[in-house]
Amino acid sequence: MDVHFPDSFPTNPKHKFMASINLPGTPVMEAEEVFSLDKVHLALQSFSNFKAVRPDGIRPIMIRHLGPLALQCDTNIYRASYLLGYVPQSLRKAKVVFILKVGKNDYSDHHSFHPITLFSFLLKGMERILMWHLNATTLLEAPFHDNQHAFHKGRNCEIM
Repeated sequence: MDVHFPDSFPTNPKHKFMASINLPGTPVMEAEEVFSLDKVHLALQSFSNFKAVRPDGIRPIMIRHLGPLALQCDTNIYRASYLLGYVPQSLRKAKVVFILKVGKNDYSDHHSFHPITLFSFLLKGMERILMWHLNATTLLEAPFHDNQHAFHKGRNCEIM
């Protein structure tokens, strides 16, 4: 975060964590709906087994072999993060790999490299669930603008 977002800092929680209040329409009910145990399981199982190692050293194949207690813990972390509006610092750590762009004349220029940022698969799982939720709700009524390329399936953000 310090490299990519040098002025960032944790924000104050938007919601108070209300574990004891579980009424329809409350943030807790919404968090339980968005981050159901089945959705968390599906998201964490959706990554290829041997993707590149992230800063936490965890590969998807390791996540696949965790038991139901670990899955429930991950679900609770996702729900709490959603309710508090705060992503744990351990999930925000990134590994940046710089890939050479083919055909560049001068590799001393920073534009000759394409940075790839690798975040924890646990964070990627949370992102995936939130994107599923947005696609099933908000984006049905208010879809992305045609000029929106980030987070738009089949499009990219690369400047030509």
